[in-house]
Amino acid sequence: MKNLYINTRFFFTLIGVGVLYVLAFFFPVLMWGAHIALLICFLAAMVDYLLLFNQKNALQAQRILPEKLSNGDENFVKIDIKNNYNFKINTRIIDEIPFQFQKRDFSIEKR
Repeated sequence: MKNLYINTRFFFTLIGVGVLYVLAFFFPVLMWGAHIALLICFLAAMVDYLLLFNQKNALQAQRILPEKLSNGDENFVKIDIKNNYNFKINTRIIDEIPFQFQKRDFSIEKR
């Protein structure tokens, strides 16, 4: 299975469906609503999975940097990312910078 990072929104939605099932125990009219909500959650997750992992080479990334890095000067590091999806995505780039540079929280968020 591919790397899949599930957002907390998905778990909160499943908790909501669970609460709906508990309420359906006391009010049987809600049972169909709970079934439909669970089906919608399942279908949305499957569509999301297929959109993300059905395409080959959907994201391409390349890091461009000089041969030697200097500890005392600014170093130019370029990260090129190409999105081959048919839709926009939100990304978080987490690059492992060497510990000698003493920057532990390096992250770039882009749309």
